[in-house]
Amino acid sequence: MESNQNKAFVTTYWNLGSNIDPEQHIEFAVRKFQQEFDDIETSKLYQSTAVGFQGNDFLNLALAVKTNMSLQDLLEYADNLEQAAGRVRVSRGSFDSRTLDVDLLMYGDLKGKHCGKRWPAQDIEKEAHVLKPMVDIAATVRHPVSGRRFQSIWREYNQENVSLIEVERGR
Repeated sequence: MESNQNKAFVTTYWNLGSNIDPEQHIEFAVRKFQQEFDDIETSKLYQSTAVGFQGNDFLNLALAVKTNMSLQDLLEYADNLEQAAGRVRVSRGSFDSRTLDVDLLMYGDLKGKHCGKRWPAQDIEKEAHVLKPMVDIAATVRHPVSGRRFQSIWREYNQENVSLIEVERGR
């Protein structure tokens, strides 16, 4: 990993998801983030149906984390955290049940393709289980590409068939 001493801090946004022992795995991930980073904000916890496959319901929450870690180091951190939670990838991009999904959604205002991925993550505007938790912690933040505030994107989101229920953490 690179030295972080002289790097500026950037706000990053994450989505955590799980549908295998989800309460246990989400809390595990939140604790790991709290141990690694000083400045963290968490959204409410939401339950939603599996998207793209038949499976148990997911729990999701979003995190805002200020850090001076590089994008590459954060992507490695996410992969290591998933592995520590027992995540086994069938194939990249497949829809399947998982112990833990740790997705970096935004790295500051970064746009375009970096580290083999497109930024910001496209799921933010497309998936309710990603967008609604983002609104909890970043309602007035502007999407780096569209320039729209997340609260406006959510207000205009077609919520007709959305299965998203706020649940208590540690229930």
